[in-house]
Amino acid sequence: MHDVYTIICWFLSFCYISPGLGKMVLPSNLVEYDDKNQLWNDSLKVSPNVLDFFEKQKNRTYCGAASLAIATNSLHNSKQVTEDSVISSDAAKLIAVNIASSGLTLSKLQKLSEINSLDVKAYFVSTEGFSSTEKNIDLVKTENECKDIILDIIKSRQQKVIICNFSISKVGFSIPFGHFSPIAAYNSKEDRVLIADVWPDFPKYWVKFTDLFDAMNTIDKDSGEPRGFLVVSLSELYHMK
Repeated sequence: MHDVYTIICWFLSFCYISPGLGKMVLPSNLVEYDDKNQLWNDSLKVSPNVLDFFEKQKNRTYCGAASLAIATNSLHNSKQVTEDSVISSDAAKLIAVNIASSGLTLSKLQKLSEINSLDVKAYFVSTEGFSSTEKNIDLVKTENECKDIILDIIKSRQQKVIICNFSISKVGFSIPFGHFSPIAAYNSKEDRVLIADVWPDFPKYWVKFTDLFDAMNTIDKDSGEPRGFLVVSLSELYHMK
């Protein structure tokens, strides 16, 4: 059951940032995406390009499902799924049973990715350390280690999509919730990551890597687990077809 603080926060978020009420003004530490901007022109792009199949979430607690749909469609290079269809199977419904009230956790989105026939690797980000019995979840304890993993994936152009799970307030917004969105690019000169944010009233934005790391280095109150990121790709079975 949600405590009083959580209920109040949900109410405020619904009143002030419900989908469709208007684009929010970005905090000063973030830079809005512009495809004509030098940040974009000089950046390393994620392959596949998640912006080709980017869509905003349609339900306010479906950021994880929306991010998974973007990843799936980008990897297939065609519109295959939606935020609703990725949780439509019987197995997926069991994992996402509370999605309408509290969204998803990192480990639940990992399981949904597997149910949707994707290979997935999960990384908890925690400078304090955390032990998990979950399969395919590694612990990342430092910013440099985190950056090395993410940049290796982007630079190698391995046809993998990175979905970040982070605290919105830690990247600059005055909203005390966790959130999912894919990474679209990295600019080494400014050390900024382009977040293709799925929330309807957020633009895509460039965030300093250290701020993103701090935002992932937080605890999900619903699961008691660290946040972090997923790396998803097409399964080996798909490549064998």
